[in-house]
Amino acid sequence: AHALAEGYNELEEASELYEQILNVDYYEHDIRRRLVKTSLKLERTETAVKNAKILADRFPGEAEVLYLAGKSAEADHRIIDAIRRYRAASRYDENHVGANQRLAVLYKVVFGDDRASAKAIDRLQESGDRSFETLATIAEHKLTQGSVVEASQQLIEALDVSDDRIEQLIQASRIAIRIAAYEDGQHDSKLAKELQIRLSGSLQTDAEGHAVIPAEGADRVRVSHPDFLARTIPVAMLDGTPALVVLEPGELVTIEVADKITGR
Repeated sequence: AHALAEGYNELEEASELYEQILNVDYYEHDIRRRLVKTSLKLERTETAVKNAKILADRFPGEAEVLYLAGKSAEADHRIIDAIRRYRAASRYDENHVGANQRLAVLYKVVFGDDRASAKAIDRLQESGDRSFETLATIAEHKLTQGSVVEASQQLIEALDVSDDRIEQLIQASRIAIRIAAYEDGQHDSKLAKELQIRLSGSLQTDAEGHAVIPAEGADRVRVSHPDFLARTIPVAMLDGTPALVVLEPGELVTIEVADKITGR
């Protein structure tokens, strides 16, 4: 089942198998961990929350379990509980990468607590983790501090290790929009150009000049007006050209290009 989930992305089949195993043996907690992770990917929040609670009750001092409980709570829109779980994970493992990634973001977004967010960033840097998620989180933090050049450098490093998953391209493009919004004198034009080239390599252009990107279950996805649908996520190239939207698997939508897309 692990090979199915990780190797072939057949998450639904893996999830069903995990649940069958747990119905036979309730105490197969390694399988339960995999079920929580798979459920989060499938956005089956109820299943994730239920099984994360079982794990947290069984392993109350294990950082990874507390992190999974935090992710499940966040998926369930219980942000304060998620932060509490992430903080607990960080107490048991000060350099837990996932917990510190989320704390850095949530402290800033929910509480506007720059100091607590910065401490989480410091722990991320001390961990030595060089994943896309960590580097992009650090890039966003640098940008909120007004360190545009450092943010650009971190984002380029993040793109170096990216595996071009759509959610990574969305996050990178959002940060790039914000970098491009700064006055020319505040960022390095060479770095800005390199960012544009990196993103252009993944965000291809069709014959009509629309920026497109392959999407799971669809031939391609074209650009969207940012207010077209609440579930679409608009991003842009560094020059402001619309770049992509997110659709449900199997859908393909063509929408008129907006004159301008702005990012926050």
